[in-house]
Amino acid sequence: MLEFLNQLPNKFPLTKTVLYTESTNARFLKKCLDYNVKGMIYKKGDKIHHAAETILKTIEIVNHGFICINKIFSSRISIISWAKGNDNFNFDGSIKNYQLIKLLTPREKETISYIKMGKSNKEIAEALYISVGTLEQHKNNIKKKLNLKSANEILGFLLKNKKYFGL
Repeated sequence: MLEFLNQLPNKFPLTKTVLYTESTNARFLKKCLDYNVKGMIYKKGDKIHHAAETILKTIEIVNHGFICINKIFSSRISIISWAKGNDNFNFDGSIKNYQLIKLLTPREKETISYIKMGKSNKEIAEALYISVGTLEQHKNNIKKKLNLKSANEILGFLLKNKKYFGL
């Protein structure tokens, strides 16, 4: 299987590979990552409906340009060391934040892009051709969808989840 995975990127460069495996062998998992596997799902113990849901979530995350690895693999030192410095690396524990971010409308994401630039409310409102009141409503909707209490927490959320916002 490793030989196949090694050749896959050369034959199909646009293919993003997700591996569904029972193996927790650190060397095998490291090789898979070296061979450009973008997602790894642990097979053993998953119930059929849960496995299907996990597979679909992993494929969606990988399709958005991230590497998604089940938590069970996180105890493997070689994977953790491989992942250091890789901003697109995502253990599935952060799927929750990814799903929250997906709830944002394009206009709310646009608002966030100005917040991350450090723009004032007046500057953001002018750039979006809306009133400051409408901007405040967008920020309230963002807070509600991301389970935040204050507008200041939006920037903190952005920094903690920067890989999803291109920071």
